[in-house]
Amino acid sequence: MSTATPFQYINLDYLDTMTAGDVETMQQMLEMLIEEIPTEIEKMINSAASVDWEEVFQISHKLKTTLAFIGNESMISLNKTIEHCTRHNVDLNEVPAMVAQLFELSQPVMGELNSI
Repeated sequence: MSTATPFQYINLDYLDTMTAGDVETMQQMLEMLIEEIPTEIEKMINSAASVDWEEVFQISHKLKTTLAFIGNESMISLNKTIEHCTRHNVDLNEVPAMVAQLFELSQPVMGELNSI
């Protein structure tokens, strides 16, 4: 597996660094990410709909590392904002829309991850 392939929505440089370029480990991590990202975002959507800001915060905090592995700066930045809002109880009325946007951003990312 080569991360030299140009991607439009993901950047696997961090994953490559963390796995020391070990192809088998990268593949295992990618499989985990492909399963984890949609599951966690779905949980976040449900928690935001239930106005469970603590749970949204916990999921967002967990996603920080996961999103770093895929290297999509838009998702990383948006997740950081969600985490900040829910940690500090600010702009909570905007969180559901941000979570929906995170879901939308994840769609092409997941498409690229699944094509590897």
